[in-house]
Amino acid sequence: MAIISGVYTRQALWYIAGTLSTGTNKSQEIIYRGPTGTIKRADAHVKTAPVGADLLIDINIDGTTIWSTQANRVKCADGATSGTQTSFNTASVTDGQILTVDIDQIGSGTAGTGVTILLEIEATAETAA
Repeated sequence: MAIISGVYTRQALWYIAGTLSTGTNKSQEIIYRGPTGTIKRADAHVKTAPVGADLLIDINIDGTTIWSTQANRVKCADGATSGTQTSFNTASVTDGQILTVDIDQIGSGTAGTGVTILLEIEATAETAA
């Protein structure tokens, strides 16, 4: 019997419509299903850029931030419509864990609107052939 293995990417995707406001659990919860994975990248894109301050987004696993270094949260900088982060304090996610999104800051003059958040998780699968 041969073991077939491969690395693949899973994605968690959130969309929050309209003018953004700060708070916890701002979109649906996502239940991660699959083998233990490693978070590789977080992306954010807004329809309207925040003005006056950055849009700051926090992602949580079972209610705990993946960025204990809060300066590393994914953000859309003041005046920008997108941002990417590849540095995480907690990068491992296991089967059954709950992923959620918080909006920590929205801009101080004009709030960002319509944000899409994408989290990429790399996992290795093994199956018997």
